[in-house]
Amino acid sequence: MTNDEAALLALKETVRYGMFLGTFAGAFASVDECIAALWGRKRTARWRSLLSGLIAGPSMLLTGPGTQHTSLAIYILMRAAVLASRCGIKSKRFGKICKPLTWSHGDVFLMCLSSAQILSAYILQQDSLPSSYKSFLKTHGGKDQSILQGLKEVVNHTAFSNLEAIEKYYKSVGVDIKLDPDMKVPCSIVHGNQSCAGHFISFLLQAYGRAVPVYIPVYLVPALVVHRQDLMKRYTTVSSKLTS
Repeated sequence: MTNDEAALLALKETVRYGMFLGTFAGAFASVDECIAALWGRKRTARWRSLLSGLIAGPSMLLTGPGTQHTSLAIYILMRAAVLASRCGIKSKRFGKICKPLTWSHGDVFLMCLSSAQILSAYILQQDSLPSSYKSFLKTHGGKDQSILQGLKEVVNHTAFSNLEAIEKYYKSVGVDIKLDPDMKVPCSIVHGNQSCAGHFISFLLQAYGRAVPVYIPVYLVPALVVHRQDLMKRYTTVSSKLTS
């Protein structure tokens, strides 16, 4: 799969998941509010969310009826695990069991551990990743396949086999560079003629540009659905203070 094909696939999946999240959020919130308005918020508190989810659930078909949704299932599972851990921490029965989860930097440690695992697979064993996730990483990783192959050879301590391909790639983007086959540190492979600090800043800005359109719907839409009542209350409070 070429980079253009991977980018197109990632774009299609982003649109599909965006449609799913928007439709699911709208349907869930609409049904939830209608039930609360008709039969009362307190009376329906135990089953209202379940019914709303059942009605909004078929919107998942927008992501593709004939495909497996492994990444989405893992994401939902992890979000459910986070919610369960938070409930467990507050619970009198399971509070002691869940006490290790109260470590203030535990989420950072888990994120670093997960990122290290994903990054190692992305560079060393791309075939172990699902095709959809691999195309996602190719788009947001921001590096050509030839560069990743060069990094893989550095990590595996094997002889370089594609330095010409890397040089050709850099030449295609306006960078004329000659790579040393005896290099020990792959800086020139990763960022060409740029300094490490300069590449870090430029790559960070580019990464934000690639990530924001994807992650805003992923995190903002669920937040609007789950916390919509609190947000409306705060909006009303802030508006009243501004107008007074």
